[in-house]
Amino acid sequence: MQFQLFVKLLAAILVQSWPLSEATFSDAEKKKILDTHNQLRQSASPSAAAMNFITWKKKLEHLALKAAEKCKYEHSYGGEYAGLGENIYKGKKTDPELIIFGWFSEKNNYKHDTRTCTAGRMCGHYTAVVFDIVVEVGCAIKKYCTPDYHLVFCEYSHGSGGALYKYGPPCSACPSTRPFCIDGLCANTADPQVKAAVKEFDSTASSTCRLACKNCGKQDTSASQCKCKCDVTVALGPLCESCYEDPACLNNGVEDTSDLSVCKCNCKSGFTGSRCEIPVAVHDNSVKIVLAAANQFKFISNLVFLPVARSLFNLKLWPLLQDEFAAAINAFCRKDATSYAACCPGKTFPSSSLASVSHVTKTDIKFVDSTVANSFDNSLSLLVYSLVSSSDLCKAGTCGSSSCTDPTEVAQTALSSALKSSKEDISKKTKACCGDVILRDIIWYRRFQWYRWFHWYQ
Repeated sequence: MQFQLFVKLLAAILVQSWPLSEATFSDAEKKKILDTHNQLRQSASPSAAAMNFITWKKKLEHLALKAAEKCKYEHSYGGEYAGLGENIYKGKKTDPELIIFGWFSEKNNYKHDTRTCTAGRMCGHYTAVVFDIVVEVGCAIKKYCTPDYHLVFCEYSHGSGGALYKYGPPCSACPSTRPFCIDGLCANTADPQVKAAVKEFDSTASSTCRLACKNCGKQDTSASQCKCKCDVTVALGPLCESCYEDPACLNNGVEDTSDLSVCKCNCKSGFTGSRCEIPVAVHDNSVKIVLAAANQFKFISNLVFLPVARSLFNLKLWPLLQDEFAAAINAFCRKDATSYAACCPGKTFPSSSLASVSHVTKTDIKFVDSTVANSFDNSLSLLVYSLVSSSDLCKAGTCGSSSCTDPTEVAQTALSSALKSSKEDISKKTKACCGDVILRDIIWYRRFQWYRWFHWYQ
């Protein structure tokens, strides 16, 4: 008996320490595998209410390695593989990013309304990539199983049986075990290893407590935790959910406690809506922009526009767009008397040169975070607007009346015209910068349409 226990213990140690063969991926390739999975998962459309951030699991890597080294294109079932999800690739490609894109391209074969594959088409590789409860992955490659092909195996912590994921606003239903939101992905960043993995994935991402506390419960984020603090006279439970549902106030709005049986929000200046979710600027001076891949990705017979991930937006696209949008606004406002009047109402067009005079800076360019969403075609849309912190351009003009005041925001019509006039040039720069992404659309809505648009994307 003691000998058998010793053998089992030795085997467990060897699994964790056994040197990997040539079938393993490099550290750089492993990072690419993780990044690609998380980017595709955070870009899920329709949006996912509880899509988990995934990390690398060495045990899953060893299982993938074990399967790959057999050089057989067949799934592994039972035993160590019981309950796991698995993706297999057989072909000439070795770049893991392209292989994962190929699996994702089966999205076109998945019917979200019935949660089934299109008859006669394959979609299981896609569902494995975006199954919401998966938290870990491990992959391996066996090159030259024959002179004509390689084999890649990825093992996932959970198999994709049942519903693919819960639909809803990103992070709106993160479980209490993973209550923090990383740009649409649920994670437990109180775990140092997960926190480090998030930093590796997106150094700009902030961890936001997204527990939807019900019935006027308040988030408790002290000591880096994320919990709901309930008013025991109203509700109990992890989410204060034992009474009726009512979401928390946003944007520093506070509950009206005059009647604890009814949840109301008192909004801070600059916000409105039942949850204080709508910036007042959205009503008047924002435009919707749509970022999308310029070309379709082809894998076998599948064609798909790859998603514009929120992490790509954070790290590369938004810093570039801030520069380009500010330049476009300044160029538009300096162009002629009509444009100048749209930017500096009531001011006369200066006779002096305006070539070096600015209306806005890049830090004035803002977006409404709660409107960032991936559409079903995998594009990324959001509302943008521009503040006017201090306009040297308007100061250069002469006020035509005593009531003339410099603006604090760029008017919606001026913003829309400015961005549309520079759209092609901006798209060339985003395409060069950020993997074939273009500024596809700039859409202006009349004021009465804002509320409906905003809530559609909530």
